[in-house]
Amino acid sequence: MAWRGYELGMTDPKDGDGNIVPGGMIWQIQDKLKRKYASYTGAVVVSGRYDGATFAAVGEFQNRAGLIGHGVKPDEVGIANYATLLRMGVVTTTPPRAPLTIFTAAGTWSDMWTGLQADVARDLDRRYFFWQPIWYPASFGPVGGGPAPSYEESVTLGVEEGIRLIKATPGQFALCGYSQGAEVVARILIELVSGRLKDRLKDCLWFVAFGNPARQPGVCVGRDPGGSGISGIRLLVPESVTVLDYAIDGDMYCTTPDGTEGGTNMRAVYKALTKMQIHDPGRDIISALTGDPSLMRQLIKLFSDPVKGGIGLVDALFRLAKFAITGAHGRYGQYEVFPGITPVRHAIETLNADAARLLAA
Repeated sequence: MAWRGYELGMTDPKDGDGNIVPGGMIWQIQDKLKRKYASYTGAVVVSGRYDGATFAAVGEFQNRAGLIGHGVKPDEVGIANYATLLRMGVVTTTPPRAPLTIFTAAGTWSDMWTGLQADVARDLDRRYFFWQPIWYPASFGPVGGGPAPSYEESVTLGVEEGIRLIKATPGQFALCGYSQGAEVVARILIELVSGRLKDRLKDCLWFVAFGNPARQPGVCVGRDPGGSGISGIRLLVPESVTVLDYAIDGDMYCTTPDGTEGGTNMRAVYKALTKMQIHDPGRDIISALTGDPSLMRQLIKLFSDPVKGGIGLVDALFRLAKFAITGAHGRYGQYEVFPGITPVRHAIETLNADAARLLAA
């Protein structure tokens, strides 16, 4: 006989001693009846046993809710079927997926649920946005003594996973990343503009980045601290994509000087380090620029144009020291991009407002 629902004589699961375990489905039905429909469920006892009082109370509920003949067959009154459980509120339907998706990529050494990009996604209006994190190693070489992909390998894995997720997810979306994750979503944007995701470019409505190693010159929300991303990546973003790129003065990852010897030095060292298994990128960049012989030999081996000295070296060291002292790369949740509003809050409010207008049209 097919299962019809919870009915007379049934009990919730029992423990090894034969006692009914509290909290089962019948227990929840009885608890809901007692708390929400007390006017006609006085005889019901929350016991986990589907007895006569429970049967009668469920039948009364079905009658009052108009379920008989509309989800409950007339000869099955008193049986708590799925339609009854749903109307009673004992079970809920899976909410429909929001019409827009935000794909996020975390910063170095962070899990996909942590960081500025997660702060943005978590606070978006769930009526508008479904949050889909992009899992990737987010590594910069070995951590804690164990092997790990280089930064370059890590970013590549993030891009591949992002491409897979976007291909599997219909509809319009936003990209959002912090630090290394910002480079991941920047390279995904390149794939949207001229690569494997060209057919989905029309669906990409927002690009949000904090401390972006791929920030373009002059592209910044609020005051532009100058320079651009330390990666040196160049891309042309279509006008159809709203770009929210946040940069703080002193964050070397997104404000590396353009057209200067110091900036050239910083990019050369950074590019070398992204290929290596390095434990602490900030510390090792400084040690490289100050003459660490072993690392410098690796740099010279990787590049035919070794790091230059002189004024450019002094400028690079000054900027690296400023980066270390201010901790600018981690301050996007505190720094005010406009009076009274942080970059994280500005991104949240912009995406929510844009989505509301888009979906109301």
